[in-house]
Amino acid sequence: MRSCSRPGYAPSSPTAPWTTAWTPRVSRSPRRPPDPDDHNYKITQRDLVNFLLGNVNYQPYWLDIAAELERVDAGRPWGAPAARQLADEQPPTVVPFAYQAVLCEDWNLGAQNIGQWRSIVDAAQLASPDLSDLPRAAIGAICLGWPSPADNPQRPITPTNQSKLLFVNSLHDPATGYNWALGAAAQFGEHAELLTYEGWGRIVYGRVACADEAIEAYLVDLVAPADGTRCAAAPPPGTESDEARGRSAGPAADEAPPLVPLRSESKLPTWLF
Repeated sequence: MRSCSRPGYAPSSPTAPWTTAWTPRVSRSPRRPPDPDDHNYKITQRDLVNFLLGNVNYQPYWLDIAAELERVDAGRPWGAPAARQLADEQPPTVVPFAYQAVLCEDWNLGAQNIGQWRSIVDAAQLASPDLSDLPRAAIGAICLGWPSPADNPQRPITPTNQSKLLFVNSLHDPATGYNWALGAAAQFGEHAELLTYEGWGRIVYGRVACADEAIEAYLVDLVAPADGTRCAAAPPPGTESDEARGRSAGPAADEAPPLVPLRSESKLPTWLF
């Protein structure tokens, strides 16, 4: 990941750094580097995928991800095994788990049994081989055997709202894809406007003044932004941009979620994000 960790690096192909630095690590039979803090443990495919997902959901921690992978490759200790370190610092988090009931009542996932679900997962793996054994792929399996059909399944919408709705989505949202926002906006037509944040991450509000001001104007005065409004992305953490200095660049460092170390346990399963 050395090339990806240099600000300003511009590869000849936009996928070159990913292909050369990430893909070999998650292929089915690569070398398994030992955890620098625990040489009896070999870093697994799932460790790497969970590490990536845990650190790109909200902020694009590309430089920090590159530095952490480089640390593991070089065998430099973190200081204590990350999983044990996190467990020592934080007690287990217990949360109400309404997620399953909400998901299974609101989504028809198109699988009636585990065989059908495995076919969907296998097709997804063929389409996206760089994220093998994706934990989020298990999300739909929790509805197999659910005792009732979905009461509010996804379906085409006939809008009836009088006030115009405002949809806001990141262009690079790792959980609710921009294609979903485009689809919803197309169905609502003149009954809604879509504001696009041209950056990465879940949740747009709090990242740049352009989006914040438009969202606040809508919430306070029901004034929707102009059709096709797009807000430029804030620079990724650890970088600077002359163009970005005149606007808010997201939450302060002490408010943004910290980098999740490799082999640590997240507060919630990554497929819930």
